[in-house]
Amino acid sequence: MTTAFAIASLVEADEARVKSLQLLRDLLARAEKTDIGDEDFKNLFTAAIRVLELDQDAAAGILRTSRPTVSRWASGRSTPHRVGRPSVFRELHKVASDRLRKHSSAVPISG
Repeated sequence: MTTAFAIASLVEADEARVKSLQLLRDLLARAEKTDIGDEDFKNLFTAAIRVLELDQDAAAGILRTSRPTVSRWASGRSTPHRVGRPSVFRELHKVASDRLRKHSSAVPISG
């Protein structure tokens, strides 16, 4: 693999990461305003944790809940009450927005 090809691959990966974060941020903003069902909550919650690269302890800290609660939400064994779901999505939206700001302020890679 040449250096130029490796750098191009890194740039493409970074662009894909930014697109994933933008999509996640938009989905979380919509979900915050929607009465989302249990299965959709689980799917969006687990996708958000994965895209944001959070472990369960970090997610619990951000959401001010326990790691076992995050584990139950991620597995679908339980979900927060419908009234509490918007605040979960709002907090995850803040994290996604913060990650996007960090990407946009990073020094661009040039080939």
